[in-house]
Amino acid sequence: MIHVVNTAEDYFAVLSPGPVCYISGPITGVEDYWERFADAENMLAENSLIPINPAGAFPEGLPYEWYMKIDLRIVDECDALCFLDGYEISDGAAREAKRAVRNRKEYWAFTLEQLKLAEMLRSLPDTFEDSPEGEKQEKDVSAQKEKIKNQIALKGADLEVWITKVNPPKTELQKQNDKVKKVLRSYLYCQRQIDAACDEITKLDSRRKRITIQYREVHGGGGSDYTEAVIDNITGLEESIVAMMKQLQSERAKVQFWIDSLEDYRERNVLTMCYINGMKFEDIAEKLNYNHDHVRRLHGRGISKLREVFADEIAKM
Repeated sequence: MIHVVNTAEDYFAVLSPGPVCYISGPITGVEDYWERFADAENMLAENSLIPINPAGAFPEGLPYEWYMKIDLRIVDECDALCFLDGYEISDGAAREAKRAVRNRKEYWAFTLEQLKLAEMLRSLPDTFEDSPEGEKQEKDVSAQKEKIKNQIALKGADLEVWITKVNPPKTELQKQNDKVKKVLRSYLYCQRQIDAACDEITKLDSRRKRITIQYREVHGGGGSDYTEAVIDNITGLEESIVAMMKQLQSERAKVQFWIDSLEDYRERNVLTMCYINGMKFEDIAEKLNYNHDHVRRLHGRGISKLREVFADEIAKM
């Protein structure tokens, strides 16, 4: 989710926590992109933000998608996005904005121009001499402040319109497709819960052994009270895993039933690898010797067909 800076107060609110800020803007076809990104990095740092500059961070000559894959993961870890001039025509900036919108965390977004305007606003005086000349100066500064605030708002409105354009609201069909994906993800979600419980058991058992050894070295005996408490926790987790294993079998059978309803074996293969084996599109493409876009198309076609086949079930969700 993105909150666009629309006022100077918004921008100063961004500065207060000192967030990690990703710099986004056009690179391809821009000769001086390195200098532009470096200038933005310095300005953000001077304003108490922690800038992440993707330009020049990696060696040149690598495939475009390689850069984007890393950049999008970096966006996941940031708190704010600063867009440079020309962001409206940058495919990379659009993909980075989409990534931020789709993430569950909240981001602030603003343009470098808004930052410069906010700096101008902050540099203007707040106190004036008690004299006719001071009153005139106060009026002039007040008018100047108002003009700057309006410019900040306009820049924010333009950015908000662009973000909405590259992230249009989901259609009803897209929402139904999301419900299909939710059903298909249920098996992997349950599997992750079991894995997390198993990891917790391993940690608890390791802690029990470590504390018991230390207890014996210091006091003698086995530290039975602590050991019993840990064993109770482990037992509770093991019982929950037994229940989750039954649910896992049920979820797998349901997901497999949905996937097996597809007639096209290629769509079945892609959805099985994605939602049963937990593979990413890149790995599926490599295994099946398809290109990445073809895997996406097969996935999309399969989801659309399942939406139609299971329309009644989806309507109840």
